[in-house]
Amino acid sequence: MSIYFDEYLAPGTSDRRVAAMGFYHVLDLTTKHRIRADQPNAYGPITLTVL
Repeated sequence: MSIYFDEYLAPGTSDRRVAAMGFYHVLDLTTKHRIRADQPNAYGPITLTVL
């Protein structure tokens, strides 16, 4: 199962603090090998995949 980070936290629907916390949780889950985050191009979409 994969989603884009923008689907998880859509731009304009939350403030910076909520977006930063969401990104932190993505990084935390990635280091725990629970999800994989892929971003092939700089500033491109980030794909999150459950492992």
